[in-house]
Amino acid sequence: MNFKHLLTAFLLFIPLFASADGSVTGRVVNKGSGEAMDYITVQVVDSKTNKPLNLSVYTDDNGYFTIPSLADGSYVVKVSNVGSIDQERPVVIAGKDLNLGTIRLADDAKMLQEVVVEGVRSQMRFELDRKVFQVDANIASAGQSASELLESIPSVEVDQDGNVSLRGNESVTVWINGKESGLTADNRAQILEQIPGESIERIEVITNPSAKYSPEGSAGIINIILKKDRRGGYFGSAELSANSNGGGNASVNINYNSSKWDTYAGIGFRMRHNNNGGSEMRRLFNDGSFTNSDASSRHHGNNIFVRLGATYHLSDHDDFYVNGFGMFGHRWGKTLTDYQSNVPGQWIADQQISRNRGDNRGAHAELGYTHKFSDTHTFDAIVKLEFVSRR
Repeated sequence: MNFKHLLTAFLLFIPLFASADGSVTGRVVNKGSGEAMDYITVQVVDSKTNKPLNLSVYTDDNGYFTIPSLADGSYVVKVSNVGSIDQERPVVIAGKDLNLGTIRLADDAKMLQEVVVEGVRSQMRFELDRKVFQVDANIASAGQSASELLESIPSVEVDQDGNVSLRGNESVTVWINGKESGLTADNRAQILEQIPGESIERIEVITNPSAKYSPEGSAGIINIILKKDRRGGYFGSAELSANSNGGGNASVNINYNSSKWDTYAGIGFRMRHNNNGGSEMRRLFNDGSFTNSDASSRHHGNNIFVRLGATYHLSDHDDFYVNGFGMFGHRWGKTLTDYQSNVPGQWIADQQISRNRGDNRGAHAELGYTHKFSDTHTFDAIVKLEFVSRR
C-alpha cells in the first residue's frame, strides 16, 4: 500500500473519531440534610437552541444518574424536582465521559408554604334526632320567605294557602328559636309568609321528637332558628332584590355585641305579585252542546317584619334576655272566570269576579332568664306577651 492509499484511509477515519459519543454522570442529594434524592428528573437541553432533547433520566435509590450516548457538542443539564429549586449545569462533550459530581438541591420555601384549605358547610346534615338544613349556606334563600324555604325541604309540604304538613300530616309543631313564639294553627301560615329568608340561619326538622318536647299528637317539630351573630362591636347588613313578576325584597339589620351584651334589630319589607295564569275546562256532550270555562287570577301582598332583641350575660352560666318580633301585612287578589255554553234552556255566557283582601298584624315578646348547668342541661324561665289580629 503506497502513501496515497494510507492518506485516504486516514482521512476516512477522522469523522469517526470526531463524532464519538460521551456520557454524563452525577449524584443528586438534598442540600439541607445531605441525603440522596431518588427519582429526580435529569434532562438535557441544547445550549444553542434552548430546546430540550428527547432524552431524560431519573436518579436511582442512591441519587445517581447516567445520561448515555451524548454526541459531541454543548449542552445544559437540568435537574428538577417538585418542591426543590432547579439546578443547571453547562457541559461540553468532546469524545469522552463527564462526571458532574454531587449536585445539591435546596428546598423551595415558596413551594412549601402552609396550604390553607377552606371548607363550605353542607346545606343539609343529619344529627341524632333531627335533620338540619343550613339556610345561610344557600345563596338562593335571599328574597324568599320562610314558607318558600320550607317548600324546598324534603318531607315538608306547604299548600297554596301556606298550611304546613310533615310527611303528609298537618299536625306539625312549628317553633321559632326553639319556642312557640306566638305561632298557632290560625296565624302560622301568615307569620311564615312574612319572615324573610335572609334572617334565618337554619331550619331543624325533628321527625321523631323525644318525650322532652311533649310531642303527643304531633307528626314532628319544625324549628326555625333566626340568625344571632356573636361578633364584637357594631355591624350590620342591607339587602335589596327584585324578581321578574314585579315583586321585591328589602331588609336592614344591625347588631351591637360586647362581652356583656348581645343586641340586634332588623326590619324587612317584602312585596309579591303572582299571576296564576289561566285554567280551562271543556265539556262536549253527545248532542253537540258544550260548556266551557276559562279562569285567571292575580294575587298581591305587602309584608313588613320587624325584630328586636337583647341579651345580658350576667355570668358564663346566667343570661337575661328580651326579644320580640312584629308583623304587619296586607294582601289582596282577584279571580276572573268566564263561562260559555250552548246547552238549550241555559245561559249562553256568564262572567264571575271574586275578590279577596285581608290584613295580618301580630307581635310576640319574651322576657326570660336562662341558667346553664351544662351543655345539655339548662333552666329557663320565660314570660310571654302575644298579640295577633287577622281580618
